Amino acid sequence: MIKIQKKRDQNSDFNSTVSYREYIHTSEPLEIIFGIDSDDGAVFLKKYLFRINYFGKRGCYFQFLRYSDSPSSPNVLSFDNHKIIPGIIQEYDDINKKMKFENVNSYSKQTVIRDKKLLVIPLIRESFSKSYTKYKVFP
Repeated sequence: MIKIQKKRDQNSDFNSTVSYREYIHTSEPLEIIFGIDSDDGAVFLKKYLFRINYFGKRGCYFQFLRYSDSPSSPNVLSFDNHKIIPGIIQEYDDINKKMKFENVNSYSKQTVIRDKKLLVIPLIRESFSKSYTKYKVFP
């Protein structure tokens, strides 16, 4: 829990409000791997990807370091209830293949078309307390 200073309107002072935040500390850079189908997709990512400074919720900031044409193998796996893998199961939104720009345009009345995916992040809890949890990568 942290305190955030928030203005009610332009003529008022700041009010203190409490907000819940989760923080992640990594000792190594985080690698985000994209699957692309064409050379045009690679050109597009190299042109625009460095401009993204957060993923997901507001307050989730990333700092772009570099591109790599030979990424590591992905360690996040699709959830399969017939093959249990230790880790953290999370639901993610993915872009539907039928979605168009109008579906994500803030000024459009169209709704976003999302596909839901369950993924397993192969981490196991190493230690914890009431104020933190430390994970390590599952081998």
